[in-house]
Amino acid sequence: MLLTPLRSAAEHYRRQQRITADGLLAVRAARYGTLQGLLDAFLPYQLAMADDAQRSAPQMLDEQGIDPAPIAQVVTSGLLGVASDGRPLASLLDYARLRSDFDMIVQTQLADVARQSASLANAVRPQVTRYTRVLNLPSCARCIVLAGREYRSPIAFQRHPRCDCKAVPSNKENAGDLVADQDEAFNFYKPAAELDRLYPHLTVKMRNEAGIFSQEDVFTVAGARAIRDGANFNQVVNARAGMSAADTQVRGRISAKGRKQTRDVYGQQLYITSEGATKHGVAHKAMRERFSYAEGGKKLKSPRLMPESIYAIADGDADALRLLKLYGYVI
Repeated sequence: MLLTPLRSAAEHYRRQQRITADGLLAVRAARYGTLQGLLDAFLPYQLAMADDAQRSAPQMLDEQGIDPAPIAQVVTSGLLGVASDGRPLASLLDYARLRSDFDMIVQTQLADVARQSASLANAVRPQVTRYTRVLNLPSCARCIVLAGREYRSPIAFQRHPRCDCKAVPSNKENAGDLVADQDEAFNFYKPAAELDRLYPHLTVKMRNEAGIFSQEDVFTVAGARAIRDGANFNQVVNARAGMSAADTQVRGRISAKGRKQTRDVYGQQLYITSEGATKHGVAHKAMRERFSYAEGGKKLKSPRLMPESIYAIADGDADALRLLKLYGYVI
């Protein structure tokens, strides 16, 4: 599900899905034939993806009330036969057919030629000044955090393997209308307990293989619980970037130091994060009233606990909420 109000963008993505699915079947059938046969099977779908991107770009602009008139025409045939890393496509396909990740390589090449074509379609339209990152759910937590971010180039944002976020063209006045709702993205997934009731005969692995993911699958058990308890979405997800285990000592509530050794506290291993805990971070602002500064005055003596650790040591729901506020998750 493409998370955007633009009907043209959603239709464009559905067409690309169909082209990719048909192309993958055709290329699989030619995988162990001649290299020329494999290339001949692939090229029509590469062209179809490129042409669809050309048709869709002006439709998305027109739907936003932006003049879609180009100052030049793009010749999509120039994109054919070239892999996204610049090598001849035949060379990559010859390499790919000997690999277990053949399908991913084929899908990536189809997606990349569509992105290249869309980039060219928008480059000949100077009225396009922004690109907004739009989710296609289901998405990973990191992509959801970045949903709605604006870029000046459609290829500016990094992608993980199989990332299907879209760069929708816009301008300064219209970009804000395309910002995805993170709450909507979070609620797209159901809690694990609800999925257990809906699919009692499926294991978590079986659900995931079928494309059914819970909030806990995407955001971790503690992360999903924290968000449901009112924690800020970005704070919970971004905290994992600086996560580490802590060598802990209990004095009153809790303090922690060091990152090389781990020790159980109350039977639980504690985790901390460096994200948001620097002097200008959100968590630092919440924590500085409670904790003193280390030598130098730039870093608090007490590290920021991860939601996993907060729920491990909290004395009930009220105490967990207090700690989520203390460590800058509920803001």
